[in-house]
Amino acid sequence: MRFCETQPPWQKGAVENANKSLGHWLCRDTDPNTLSQEELRQLCARQNAMLCKGLGFRTPAKCSRSTRSDAATDARNSPANQSRV
Repeated sequence: MRFCETQPPWQKGAVENANKSLGHWLCRDTDPNTLSQEELRQLCARQNAMLCKGLGFRTPAKCSRSTRSDAATDARNSPANQSRV
């Protein structure tokens, strides 16, 4: 279950869509507090494996990996690190 901040309206659609997709995998009367850590990991994995139109039909997991690798590349190529070589 995800929640959005009260002021930024652009978050509401994404949160509603995420909650709706979780509803496909969970019964309506499921209490999230009763789910095991493994069940929560599986739900997260399913959610992160879904294609997203807003991400150019890529998965959130793929975008997250590419962002992390871009950040690591940027850190390696920063001027501070270039002077050490």
